[in-house]
Amino acid sequence: MNRSVWANRGRTLSVLAIIGALLLTACSGADNNDPTATAPPATETATIEPAPTETSTPEPTATASPEPTATATMTATATATLEPTATPTTEPTPSPTAEATEVPLPEGGADLRILGKAIQQIVAGDSEGKVLYATTAVGISRSRDGGRTWTASGDNQAGVMLAALNNPEVLYAGDYGVCAAGSPGVMMTRSVDGGFTWAEFVNGTGIRPLLVEAGQQSTVVGSNCSLQISTNGGQNFDAYDDVSNADIYAAASSDPTALDDQMVVLGVGEGGTGRLYRYDLSGDQPEFDGELTEFFGLGAVAWSGGRIVLATPTGIGISDDDGETWTWSRAGLEDVTYSVNPLEEPVPQDEVDLSLGFTVVAIHPDNPDQIWVGGQLGAFVSTNGGQTWTQLGDNSQIDSLVVSTTTNRVYISSDGGTRAWAIDE
Repeated sequence: MNRSVWANRGRTLSVLAIIGALLLTACSGADNNDPTATAPPATETATIEPAPTETSTPEPTATASPEPTATATMTATATATLEPTATPTTEPTPSPTAEATEVPLPEGGADLRILGKAIQQIVAGDSEGKVLYATTAVGISRSRDGGRTWTASGDNQAGVMLAALNNPEVLYAGDYGVCAAGSPGVMMTRSVDGGFTWAEFVNGTGIRPLLVEAGQQSTVVGSNCSLQISTNGGQNFDAYDDVSNADIYAAASSDPTALDDQMVVLGVGEGGTGRLYRYDLSGDQPEFDGELTEFFGLGAVAWSGGRIVLATPTGIGISDDDGETWTWSRAGLEDVTYSVNPLEEPVPQDEVDLSLGFTVVAIHPDNPDQIWVGGQLGAFVSTNGGQTWTQLGDNSQIDSLVVSTTTNRVYISSDGGTRAWAIDE
């Protein structure tokens, strides 16, 4: 074979070798594009973990919407009807929490703000004060750690807002007008997702919610000046005329987590005569169980640990036997209560023009000897079962008073803002 043939064959083999090498390289490189290959881990994005979600029976209504950012304004109140039972979704990751600013004050309290906004009122979500709701000028905020941190939760609602005894996610809001004038009040609204969304109840217009138990019956005890009770979550109410001679202003349940035993309601009739009534809740329908005591003027009531505390313009009454007998005291309250019972004798001239009385009461859930009352002329605490009282702060009119054993604080809201006070051990 001549040299040119070998040369051509050599070139052919070289070309084939190069092509083979290229094919081999291409095949080995295919593994880098294999969809089953493990990619390097991506950089982790930090998120804020939500606080533990309360375990409770969900209200048979709509599913919760995602939580908004801490400064966002919620959408307008939704108009909705009662929905069939819905499976609640996983609690959404909250927006960055905003710690309340605490500035020590000479009186011993701390001024509380959320994102620089003054807290107007605090509402307890449960009997321990672990879940709290706060209203500011920009909306509702919620805390799941007793008030240490807060997240945005929704729009402010008209009227008085409260949470269900057995489910902190269920909120009601509403109010009556001026009872004597027969003004209509505002429409009742309800949230089943912690205040993110709200539904309106036309038949609840002019009714202030006083006690709520969420569940199959969704019982709402309220007042449109007379006692009203709904067993379908506020869609319809029935009037209870047993105390038709008095305007109903407050109520308390013997069990701070349920409406299944007894409750008391407080009413005021003509001439300023106040009365406390008891209802038996153990049957299919609430049954009137009589009048427990009579007093002068508007008052407030709480029931916890077997103890009923009744705050009136003439002193504080304590009962440990379901209202059968009472012990009364005004030691330390001489400047904020009447020195006589106006139902029995004339008021002294220097007390005639005073506006006296209490609007809120709270009892420590683990120690019924610790009691707080608040009203027209400030807040007061007793650590000996109501025998003596000490003032907290100034004489501001008190709007709300909530005890949190989670943080060992009592939150007192007035027209000057909200302050937190440490609970004495």
